Amino acid sequence: MTLTPQRNILNDSGTASATLSRDAAKGGVSGSGELLIITFQAVAPGQSLVSMPKTVLHDGSGGETTVGAAPVSVTVK
Repeated sequence: MTLTPQRNILNDSGTASATLSRDAAKGGVSGSGELLIITFQAVAPGQSLVSMPKTVLHDGSGGETTVGAAPVSVTVK
């Protein structure tokens, strides 16, 4: 099943947010593989830091699990 995230992209400040949810009535899922793939489109050469500071997942019971990821430096040539 493919879900489309609700998104808010603010190019002037270099920030974006996205929310992706599944109908709770359909129950949880299990397995392995990608949960979300994010594709960036470069607009100019340069270097930037990409981070995901507020990543929250919910388990099958609705409990929150905060997931952390280290910021990544991206260089566009």
